[in-house]
Amino acid sequence: HTAHLWIQFFILGPLVSTATYSGCDIATYYQSLVGTPEDWSRSDLHDLLGTTHRNILPYTSSSGGDDAWKALIDLDSGSAPDTVKLIYSGIDVPANPHGTSSTWNREHLWPKSRGVEYEGADFTDVHHLRPADANVNSARNNKHFSECGIAEAMSECTTPAHPEAAVDTSADPTTFSPPASVRGDIARALFYMDVRYSGGNDELDLVLTDCLDPNESNQLGYLSQLLKWHEQDPVDDAERTRNLQACQAWQGNRNPFVDFPNLASQIFGTPSPDPSWGNGYPCGLPDGTCSGLGGGDVMIVTVNSDNPDVVALVALSDLPEGTDLYMTDNAWTGSSFQTNEGTVKLTIPTGGISAGTVFGYGDASLLHGNDWIGAGGTFSLAASGDTILLYCLGANNIVHLGGLSLSNGWAQSGLDPSSYGTSTSALPAGLSSIGAVALPHKDNVIYNGPQSGTKGAIQTSISTEGSWNGSDSQRYNPITTSFTVTIPTTSAMDCNGVGPGDIMIILMNSDNPDTVAFVALSDISEGTELYMTDNAWTGSKFRSGEGTKKLTIPNGGISTGTIFGYGDANLDYSDNWVGAGGTFSLSASGDTVLLYCFSDANDYVHLAALSFTGDWEIPGLPDSDYGTSKSALPASLSDVGAVTIGHVDNCRYDGRTFGSKTVLQQAILDPDYW
Repeated sequence: HTAHLWIQFFILGPLVSTATYSGCDIATYYQSLVGTPEDWSRSDLHDLLGTTHRNILPYTSSSGGDDAWKALIDLDSGSAPDTVKLIYSGIDVPANPHGTSSTWNREHLWPKSRGVEYEGADFTDVHHLRPADANVNSARNNKHFSECGIAEAMSECTTPAHPEAAVDTSADPTTFSPPASVRGDIARALFYMDVRYSGGNDELDLVLTDCLDPNESNQLGYLSQLLKWHEQDPVDDAERTRNLQACQAWQGNRNPFVDFPNLASQIFGTPSPDPSWGNGYPCGLPDGTCSGLGGGDVMIVTVNSDNPDVVALVALSDLPEGTDLYMTDNAWTGSSFQTNEGTVKLTIPTGGISAGTVFGYGDASLLHGNDWIGAGGTFSLAASGDTILLYCLGANNIVHLGGLSLSNGWAQSGLDPSSYGTSTSALPAGLSSIGAVALPHKDNVIYNGPQSGTKGAIQTSISTEGSWNGSDSQRYNPITTSFTVTIPTTSAMDCNGVGPGDIMIILMNSDNPDTVAFVALSDISEGTELYMTDNAWTGSKFRSGEGTKKLTIPNGGISTGTIFGYGDANLDYSDNWVGAGGTFSLSASGDTVLLYCFSDANDYVHLAALSFTGDWEIPGLPDSDYGTSKSALPASLSDVGAVTIGHVDNCRYDGRTFGSKTVLQQAILDPDYW
């Protein structure tokens, strides 16, 4: 049980209106709730806010009595008499006149078009009404609240959001970011609205979410942004004073998120990490991880760039229903996509797409050929050369699935973005070992290699230039026949049942002393012998010249989720490794680490690998070509178990540490988590 300290500040100060509603002091207001704030539920708060909402103000009084105008003049008064402070501009203006295009008007923080009705308690609830410059209010319109770069590309951002808005505001086509000084105030007002109007008994139901449904009219985004703002802009004295005055002078209820800020995480949880691609938060997928998909799980097998554009794809793993698959000809810069070309999206339909299925875009003969929708810009392949990248959206990163270049290769990462133009792209790091092919320029290309084999074998074949035909004059009928993806022949009982990806590397220090940390993603039986080497794999054997260490798993075995390793006394079994040939010594100039065991038939069973040289060499080279820093990637690790990152002396996985085995495997494989 975690104990929380709930601190409440009592603010005393001059108030414009006398108290009309009793019981508005904090000690009295929450008396009906049982226990401390950490015991209160959404339902408890909803009932309290509703029963104490004792006055529904007119929006505009026809008789000159109390109304929303008078409430805002009182609650949001400026520093000088007879002024109000504007929420998005941060300046004081005369309280009168108001309601014209050249003065101020009443801003509904929760827009009327997103669930708030045009009459009733929600319409005039003073906890979410604020004075706003009429023109800035129009610019905000019904946009969701978010910083730029979350729902749209940064190139779409305008700062400030309007010439009459504060300088630290910003906006893009779908979102609006208010001044930093009031972001927390706005977040807490919207938390209140979500709880106060949360359905039941035919009541209005307002919903804050990261996962906006275009078919719903009661949702407002983005919850994770609001939770961040709540922390970044904490409650201040002015907000506490407004909360008390709203209760005792105008409508009889308080905002509990102002009184007890910790309720925000208690009711709404913690914010999701910011997505970095400008397509919004990943929604509807297990653990937000592209349903466990990774590099090479979808690959391109036909392209016609002579109009009309056609792209045929093959699924080399099962694609679960609901997965959003994106295809773009925008350039990847090494950290983000350019936005000068276009992207289309296919939502995998009910039943999913099974491994081996061919589907595609732009041709009615292809499964789902006409089911893609625009997802920004215009997807249009240039016959003079272009690139295609396939991806999905993970919890806080882009997961690259496949790629093809028709521009004679891939450009270097990290260049000035404008240098990529419309025909070149950097190769995403997640596709550096498998999943992408670079071809000499032709208008139209088609894969002509084997369509049957293990997933790794098919991936390798599609990634090989010699498996393709190309033409500048002939369009190709796209491949439509399914591939046959077979299961590797390695016995499930080899190495006491341990196989590829059952152990993965999560840390490496090559600056002396060498350290390697592993995580067991399956139980490892006692007596199993693990071998770790920096010798290169050639495709059929290990070359000599470097070294190997061996760990015999002790009594009781190693259970799933356990971290263990080599070279650091803080790691379990660090001192239990023994020499097994040569000298294991990682090179700070770049090296590879491979983990393996031996099958019952004395064959190698590769379990895990890490390259911190930026890529893997092709198999089958003369032994001497691998040197002391390079290695081929064992074919059995092409799907899972091998991490590829750019050269650094030391590296550590810093991603999620909970989830299914597949989810964790894919997360550890992603170089963006290192």
